[in-house]
Amino acid sequence: MRHFFKVVLFIMSLASTDANAEPERFEINTELMEATFRILGPSAKKAGELSGGTVFILGKPIDNEKASFVLVTAAHVLDDISGDVATISFRWKSADGTINEQNYEKKIREKGTPLYIKHPSVDVAVMYTQMPSEFTAKLLPIGLLVTDETLKKYEIHPGDELICLGYPLFATGPYGYPILRSGKIASHPLVPSKDSKNWLFDFRIFPGNSGGPVYFADRNRIYGGKVQLGETLQFLAGLITAQVSSNIFKDKDLSLGVVIPAVFIKEALDLLPAKSPYP
Repeated sequence: MRHFFKVVLFIMSLASTDANAEPERFEINTELMEATFRILGPSAKKAGELSGGTVFILGKPIDNEKASFVLVTAAHVLDDISGDVATISFRWKSADGTINEQNYEKKIREKGTPLYIKHPSVDVAVMYTQMPSEFTAKLLPIGLLVTDETLKKYEIHPGDELICLGYPLFATGPYGYPILRSGKIASHPLVPSKDSKNWLFDFRIFPGNSGGPVYFADRNRIYGGKVQLGETLQFLAGLITAQVSSNIFKDKDLSLGVVIPAVFIKEALDLLPAKSPYP
């Protein structure tokens, strides 16, 4: 558990109305990079092989000042790892700025019983987690999860670009950081999210990408009939879960991913117990 960062920072960063004020900066690409990790374990489907994907860390509020670490991913990522323990490729920065890496064992089951909660109707799983003491990245609030109201207000539509972090074919960036890729929203309608249940994403997903955060970042966006100069819009749109294939030409790659909208992540978080089992 750790102190909770003020939610006012995150959904939208506006130009300050006070010329003398220095706004607290939040840059979603970097902050999500710091909070996203690769998870691996023995495959539950094929003996002798590895399975895994991408996880990211959010902060679930406990009271007005504190929050608990919550691990978020696609449910099949955890289901497809056998045994009670998975391995997270953890990294942290030393005081001198050196980046360190080590494997961190994370218990995902207790004697075969899952410690994670799955959403009842979509491929989302969440669980309380304990992070190593060296983890000093900002604890990202669930207020980053976009709502339908926000999608409508800012006129998010097919053709808008989404960004995704992940580990395609379990490859990593330097120091174990996730790899950033992007693509266009490729389906319609987007809202109500609970009716559509997923959005198509012009993005080729590989094993290892599943569970990765999908997010939106834009500046000086046009909505409401005008350019909103000086305004920065940043939010978590959902998570990546699967690759779409044709019902007819099953051997053809469509290079289309499936995004589970953020509303379902919020619903899964609401299914967690009121308090984390970790102090």
